[in-house]
Amino acid sequence: IDEGLVACQEPVTRVRFLNTNTQKVIVAHVPTRNGRFEPEGEYTIPGVPGTGSKIVLDFLEPGGAVTGKLFPTGQVRDVLHVPGIGHIEVSIVDAANPLVFCRSEDFGLSGQ
Repeated sequence: IDEGLVACQEPVTRVRFLNTNTQKVIVAHVPTRNGRFEPEGEYTIPGVPGTGSKIVLDFLEPGGAVTGKLFPTGQVRDVLHVPGIGHIEVSIVDAANPLVFCRSEDFGLSGQ
């Protein structure tokens, strides 16, 4: 926006770009003022000092970004054997990035 590569539309400019790692399109909604990016704002991110403007990202069609499938194993739920813990139920999901979802209590964690 500041370099003139994208036309500024106040108060928020949509910037569409290609993630070359996943070949997926992402749209960033960037706050702008006076024809430039507006970095000042009250938005906070836990664990990050200070505040700034809020940039919203829309991941278009994120499913299968790395593996080609939203559920790479073809199953919504899988059972994995974890040495020292046993069998646990998980969901393996590829939505922008591959992730494994599991219950904290299966690992003896309470979340506190």
